Amino acid sequence: MKVPYWPPEELAATVLKTGALFECIDEMPLSVRSANCLKNADIDYVGQLVQKTDQELLRVPNFNRLSLEEVIEALTGLGLPLEMDLSVWPGPTKREPDAQVYAHAR
Repeated sequence: MKVPYWPPEELAATVLKTGALFECIDEMPLSVRSANCLKNADIDYVGQLVQKTDQELLRVPNFNRLSLEEVIEALTGLGLPLEMDLSVWPGPTKREPDAQVYAHAR
């Protein structure tokens, strides 16, 4: 089985330029309300957000048109649209704490 290359050619420039897909929602210029709605829907990273459609976001409890406009504006600032096909996106990775960092901190 061939493992897909990440990022696909058509996204490579955007991903390398911004690195935004791996940013936390908390780092976006969103209101507390919008950010909380997204987090409650288990959308924690920009890469998860850009895969959603307008309609999917509007079905999130307490997420309204104003929140949608806010998200679209923030994504536009990053050069990213909604409804991106990131089917081969590896997703966010959580780094394990570096044991050496803790050893030097003592």
